[in-house]
Amino acid sequence: MVRIQKNRSNADRWTGLICPNTFRKISTYIRVSGFCHALSNGANCFEVTHNGHRFTVNLNDRTCSCRFWQLSGLPCPHAISCIYFCSKQLDEFIAPCYYVSEYKKTYEHCMQPVEGRTSWPISDRERPLPPKYVKMPGRPKKERKREVGEKKKPAKGKMSKKGTIIRCRKCKGIGHNRSTCEKRTGSTSGSTRQSAPPPTDSVPRQSAGPSKFQDVVHTSQQSSTSNQKRKATTTTSTKSKKSKTGATIQNVSHQSAIHILTTYAIFLTSLYINVARTAWTEGTQDICKGQGIKQHQTTCCSTSKQEAKSSKATCSNYFATEGAKPYD
Repeated sequence: MVRIQKNRSNADRWTGLICPNTFRKISTYIRVSGFCHALSNGANCFEVTHNGHRFTVNLNDRTCSCRFWQLSGLPCPHAISCIYFCSKQLDEFIAPCYYVSEYKKTYEHCMQPVEGRTSWPISDRERPLPPKYVKMPGRPKKERKREVGEKKKPAKGKMSKKGTIIRCRKCKGIGHNRSTCEKRTGSTSGSTRQSAPPPTDSVPRQSAGPSKFQDVVHTSQQSSTSNQKRKATTTTSTKSKKSKTGATIQNVSHQSAIHILTTYAIFLTSLYINVARTAWTEGTQDICKGQGIKQHQTTCCSTSKQEAKSSKATCSNYFATEGAKPYD
């Protein structure tokens, strides 16, 4: 209702034939038409050249080959150059929908004022029912969708810490807690902390400039001490890592040495046993050398001492009874 009244009052103040916004557009087209060159054929048909391009304009049909006049209802720069070539009025070739009279007809109807809800008449018809509930798939949500910028619902038994002031238990400072006190203030542990001497009355107070300089120096010293602590912790960690790696290397070397020694001892014992066995068998074979006693040689040439003694006796008996001659 307010918009209609505002547009009606604006249209009453207009004096021209065309609406002001439309007239501004046409004024720009008139400037561009100064760069167009029109040639007439004598029957309200023209050939217009503009920026190296040619267009055909027909004033009787109100058409142009650029198709702007047909689409918008306003004459294009090519058509305006042809209209001025014929010395005709431009308002005759504009579509009537852009006239002020047509604009007033659009807002001729006014909305009537409406009374309050209490004075509305009661209808005899049935009241409309709300739509039926449609159960959607999935678990239903417990909370409603909140609008943009609306605060979230706080949890049960918990209150938000927004706006509370955090105070440190060590330095009694504001904005940090006990765990981050050393990082914020740069103070060291209790063992390495040095107490500053109390100020005396004999020393005069300094101005604001030197005090600021002292604060800067104090903060720089605190930062340097914190950096030294970090370096010390890093060096100790690297040393502990190196010691652990050295211990593991020593354990591995001891195990490998023990394994090599055991294998070498086993090898020596096996070699000693083989050498002793070969020497014993060669000694017994020297006794049994003779002609025709190959079968007896295999039985008497054994590794045990008792068998060797019995073999010597049997070999001497065999030589005596059979008359066999031993090898020379």
